[in-house]
Amino acid sequence: PEGIGENEFSDLSDADWFCRYIKTVVSYDLMSGFQGGIFRPDEKLTREQAMTVAARAMSITGLDAGLSDNETSSLLLAFSDASEVSAYAMNGAAACLKTGIITGRTVKTLAPQDTVTRAETAVIMYRLLVKSGLINPPESDSENITSDYSKTDNWLTLPDTTDHDVDVFYLYPTTYYRLSSDDPVVCEIDNILMRKNAVSAYKRQATAFSTVGNIYAPYYRQPDAVTTLSISGKEKDELLGGATKEDIFAAFDYYIKHYNNGRPYILAGHSLGSNMLLYLLSEYMQEHPDVYARMVAAYVIGYSVTEDYLAENPHLKFAESANDTGVIISYNTQAEMVDGTNPVILDGALVINPITWTRDSTTAGADKNLGSIMLNQDGSVVLDENGEFKQVMNFADATVDSEKGALICSTVDVSTWGRGNAVFPNGVFHSFDYPFYYYNIRENAANRAERFCETK
Repeated sequence: PEGIGENEFSDLSDADWFCRYIKTVVSYDLMSGFQGGIFRPDEKLTREQAMTVAARAMSITGLDAGLSDNETSSLLLAFSDASEVSAYAMNGAAACLKTGIITGRTVKTLAPQDTVTRAETAVIMYRLLVKSGLINPPESDSENITSDYSKTDNWLTLPDTTDHDVDVFYLYPTTYYRLSSDDPVVCEIDNILMRKNAVSAYKRQATAFSTVGNIYAPYYRQPDAVTTLSISGKEKDELLGGATKEDIFAAFDYYIKHYNNGRPYILAGHSLGSNMLLYLLSEYMQEHPDVYARMVAAYVIGYSVTEDYLAENPHLKFAESANDTGVIISYNTQAEMVDGTNPVILDGALVINPITWTRDSTTAGADKNLGSIMLNQDGSVVLDENGEFKQVMNFADATVDSEKGALICSTVDVSTWGRGNAVFPNGVFHSFDYPFYYYNIRENAANRAERFCETK
């Protein structure tokens, strides 16, 4: 077949295998050539060109974006590189964003001048067909379906037996990161990298509670750390409020209904995991006061619990001592001097000392610390000659700095333990929030669990 339309381009021969396809898409106004009567068939498409083509295809598939002039502007201005979108591509880009056919390369960037890969092109076509109602998405499409926690494969750990009177529901930190710009901002629940690193995080954090409770830890879809910590406010809420929040709420609800059997429980998390616990505490617990009544404590470590957050959630309270229950425990560890801003410390962050479990500024010396654990370069825990976690004494002290909203550790060498990276500046001991005070956390969790059970 010859295709539809005439060959109007000087750099296109009727003998070219792709000529008839180009003539057809041009006749349907999906694509056009360049000035001078050329098509440039060997040139790669930019993202804004792909958006323009996809938007034009909507008129054929019957998908109406229903854009107003104001919407075009507001959709594009949500991205820091909106000024790089060519004038001809603005309406097409906005239509693709509104319908969800194309998203930003990151939450903050659209990258209109970047080229599209074959994989991205396939995704664009797939989304166009699905959103136009021309094909049905598969049941496994993670964009539309919350992860299924009746499947044991979606749990990092489930206890073989429930020997303890108390459970622990643990959320690991960000363990996924994008290896290239083509990787999604939010990973799938079966992402190999995320799962591998989650196991390592579990061993250096959640095991602190292994002598206290039956540990339940779900895998969950999550965004990469650089993206998450580079945005704030509404943008961050929108990012975390999608697949990540859906999975966390689904996992916890399934745990409560199918595994908990009315037992008291401890919530524990770190970094992103703690951030997501704040959603559970503010929303799920308010809607389920009977569930909240069974909470021994929430260890929201490595992320900020602020005065404003508690004011907005009067059903919640922050810990004041080693013995209170139904409370939130939080701190973020850093050196006295930090070369920049600690991204997990928010204005009005509250802090409790994990050695004394008090909130005043009295320094708890390293000699009062019940023991730290050390990490190898790959994040695994250093073991002793018996293959057990090596318990290191007299290593980390702790002082609450209410003005900074931080827990200050002054006895640890920053050049060894607090070297900065793409996310955290020098002087932040984020990865060691649990390891520095590992045995203190274990002892405190046991104490709170015992006191909770005595009073219930």
